[in-house]
Amino acid sequence: MLCCLSNRFIKRHRAFTLIELLVVIAIIALLIGLLLPAIQKVRETSSRMRCQSNMKQCGIGMHAYLGAKDYLPQGGRFRNGGFNIAVRQDQGSWLVQTLPFMEQESLFTLLSPQIQPDGAGSYSIRNIPNWSSYQPPKHARCPSDNNDYATWPNANYATSMGPQCNYGPCGNDPYTVPYCASLTGIPVSTNRGDGNPMNAADMRGPFNWQGGYRFRPIDISDGMSNTIFVGEVIPRWNSHMQPVATNPYAETGSWMCSNSGVSRGSTLPPINLRTDQQISGCGSAPLTSWDNYSLSFGFKSMHGGGANFLFGDGSVRFVSDKIDHNVYQYLGCRNDGQTVSIP
Repeated sequence: MLCCLSNRFIKRHRAFTLIELLVVIAIIALLIGLLLPAIQKVRETSSRMRCQSNMKQCGIGMHAYLGAKDYLPQGGRFRNGGFNIAVRQDQGSWLVQTLPFMEQESLFTLLSPQIQPDGAGSYSIRNIPNWSSYQPPKHARCPSDNNDYATWPNANYATSMGPQCNYGPCGNDPYTVPYCASLTGIPVSTNRGDGNPMNAADMRGPFNWQGGYRFRPIDISDGMSNTIFVGEVIPRWNSHMQPVATNPYAETGSWMCSNSGVSRGSTLPPINLRTDQQISGCGSAPLTSWDNYSLSFGFKSMHGGGANFLFGDGSVRFVSDKIDHNVYQYLGCRNDGQTVSIP
């Protein structure tokens, strides 16, 4: 009798039916679908903050250089102040020049025997064995960019030429041409071909890729806090920044080089304008070709909605890609005399 009674109270467990199992799986999938965007948003927010921290470090390095030299580092520099096509005597980009102030003394010591900016002799950082294999320091990389720096050793931050025109092999385009002329207070460049005038009066931004002039804070008459110094770039969207192994122009294939994209960012193209078509020349897509220099040297990032910028006072701001284009040019120019607010 007791046995029969105990059996009556034994719980009988039944298996899930197929429909119940499918409902549970659907609920779990729905929850994962709701959570993934939130997780990705948190990750991107973290990456954007780390990117801003990297740019902040770049600003500290620039100001330390300024304190030691009494002038700003140049975006790039060639021997005796000119771009020597014949011998390519590259003295290094601003990232090379600031290495001693970024706890990278050992690398700078390796390069320094070839950094002899003036005088006789043939000196170039490209005389260093395996120079093109050196990966950029961590403070020069955006964590949101999944670029393989081992095979593509370029950087994500470029000094600003401001609203300066670059040579565009694809011809005129609707973005930059109107701004190659003068805006109110912005001088017309006498050298619109390659965006690299040697005369300081024609240099709209605080940097360019060839050198020829060393700016001091007094030359940034709009104020350091109102002038873009450095912005984000995407190496894979600029043919000038492709790896040396596949690049016919060896001086452009490394973060170390003056003529790479890290020394000649332009505010003329809109922020985040896509130039991700890796086609030789202009092809059928001139406005998205990475070979269209007038557009591919614009600032762009892997962050949605805008890009990070380092201003002359060392502050880092995220600027929306919906910014008024005139305001953007005034922030890029060092001496336009216009009063603008950073949005």
